Amino acid sequence: MVRSIAAALDRSAQGDEIAEEIERRAARVAAAAEGRGPVTFAYLIWTKPWMSVNRDTFAHALLSNAGGVNVFADREERYPEVSIEELRKASPDLFLLCTEPFPFGSGHAADLSLDLDIPEDRIQIADGEY
Repeated sequence: MVRSIAAALDRSAQGDEIAEEIERRAARVAAAAEGRGPVTFAYLIWTKPWMSVNRDTFAHALLSNAGGVNVFADREERYPEVSIEELRKASPDLFLLCTEPFPFGSGHAADLSLDLDIPEDRIQIADGEY
């Protein structure tokens, strides 16, 4: 995509540089994940209602490349609503609370920990700006 945008702007050389850096970083992540067991995750982007991501999202692709398994990947909706009961039943290894579009913070992690009756260290804030 970076290359096609750069070509449309008549900046193919710059696009190639950016794309190659992205490819190098992706290869390092994939190599670091190689040989490790998968980590199941729920990537949450909203609360009231809780919303996650399916397999057709950038967040899913990034985390999958790093060895993650999205517990809501097979949902039909790109950004499915999920209930506390569904989160509990899915029981991923890791709950990621993204700071975009909803500004999740540590208080939300503490609340979710209580709601799910799980240790707070299974919940991490994910910087969504990237």
